Amino acid sequence: MYVWLAQRLHRVQPGRPQLVPWANLHDQFGQGYARVRDFRAKFLETLRQVTAVYPDARLTADEQGVTLEHSPPPVSGKSEPLLLA
Repeated sequence: MYVWLAQRLHRVQPGRPQLVPWANLHDQFGQGYARVRDFRAKFLETLRQVTAVYPDARLTADEQGVTLEHSPPPVSGKSEPLLLA
């Protein structure tokens, strides 16, 4: 989920939030759950963990699904190359 949000949130156009319905999230991430309701509970638990390490992630979850808003990537741009001795 972290990787998905890391690559997706910075591509959401500013001012144009995207709703991802629970059914779509279940199709993508919840193959092991027969009921969307059970998947949603686990997804929300995991989402709390992900946002703890990606605090700039701008999203909300409600009964319809998860709404994504433009956010900075969790890792800044380029870094200095690592020189090995």
